[in-house]
Amino acid sequence: MHGYDTYDYGARGYYAAMGRFMNVDPLAEKYYSISPYAYCAGNPIKYLDLQGDSLTLASKNATDVQATTDTYNTSLGGFYNTTTDANGVVSMTAVAGTDPKNMTNEQKAYYDVLSKVVDGNGMTTINVVNGTPVVIGDVKTKTIDIGDIKALGNGTDVNQGSALLHETWEQYGVQVKGQTDIKAHISAAGIERLVTGSLSDPLNRPLNGGKLSVPILDSSGNVFKTVIIHVNSVGNVTSITR
Repeated sequence: MHGYDTYDYGARGYYAAMGRFMNVDPLAEKYYSISPYAYCAGNPIKYLDLQGDSLTLASKNATDVQATTDTYNTSLGGFYNTTTDANGVVSMTAVAGTDPKNMTNEQKAYYDVLSKVVDGNGMTTINVVNGTPVVIGDVKTKTIDIGDIKALGNGTDVNQGSALLHETWEQYGVQVKGQTDIKAHISAAGIERLVTGSLSDPLNRPLNGGKLSVPILDSSGNVFKTVIIHVNSVGNVTSITR
């Protein structure tokens, strides 16, 4: 328009004649080590970053992405619905005919946490896989294994909804808030407590002999129960003992 030949990329304007983005990233202050114009963190082959402020589920399998959003939706109790567009960008909308005032405290907590990741508090990219050596999730590779998460079922203390929120918040903590892996993990354990009522020990979770032990703590910080997640030889969760 008017000879100003730029392409609108939402958070940025791209000037093709120079091969440059002309707008500073919305969250440039979080990425001093890269560039204030760091579209896709400089790796557009691997990542998508449409607005610079959202949650993206990257996967080669649409079924795995759908399983992820379905798990979010189950924990939201039918009051909110998460969907992904063709680029894997997640959005969350209220379900018509429902009243959020009727949500349980756990459902409200789930919504409050997930909305912070989805609605403009930073770009979080999660690579969704299934049936890989990754046990539940790996913050270093920005990966979650949705097959492992689904295998946790819907019981108390640890379940698929709480585990997925844990992994999502942990990735957000590292990617957007600049936290260390350990700090993000501890924070995510506290988030799980909001939606399960149980505090799992975030630091003492040994994986020995195909058994991942998750101690559950009482209000005094003492272990009163241990949840055992069974993992096979190739790193896939097969079952859980509560």
